[in-house]
Amino acid sequence: MEKPVSKRLTDYVEKIAILYPMQYGFRQNSSVDMALVNIQDIITKSTDSNQYAAVVFLDLAKAFDTVDHSILLKMSIYGIRGVALLWFTDYLSGRTQQVQCNGALSSFRYIKCGVPQGSNLGQLLFLLYINDLPKATKVLKYVLFADDTNAFCCHMTF
Repeated sequence: MEKPVSKRLTDYVEKIAILYPMQYGFRQNSSVDMALVNIQDIITKSTDSNQYAAVVFLDLAKAFDTVDHSILLKMSIYGIRGVALLWFTDYLSGRTQQVQCNGALSSFRYIKCGVPQGSNLGQLLFLLYINDLPKATKVLKYVLFADDTNAFCCHMTF
């Protein structure tokens, strides 16, 4: 069931251009090379315009495990409502995990954060989750590649 849902969601996301345009991870016709060219272009344009370019490189550790279900399920802002939203709610809810350490198994615990890794949907759900990050401020420019975020601040030098 995941595969057709993933295909349909991908088609929808691409058709109405939901994803941040400088998100280069987990997207067809996109690559880390394109992200690097974009980064170089921002720095070169700043330098050529007598500006400084400060950049912060961020990499989320265990990124797929950080996805808060309650935030992700606010997909209605992207037009995902009704039965589709209920499906995603059901898909993420009621999952459990347990840990084995030195041969001992923990009890099962409900998962409140994270998307299934290695699934057909996990990557796209993660991109939707972080999609609003570049809207946090207009001062910075962002180039994203999956869970790697590059935040740029360019300004005139004195």
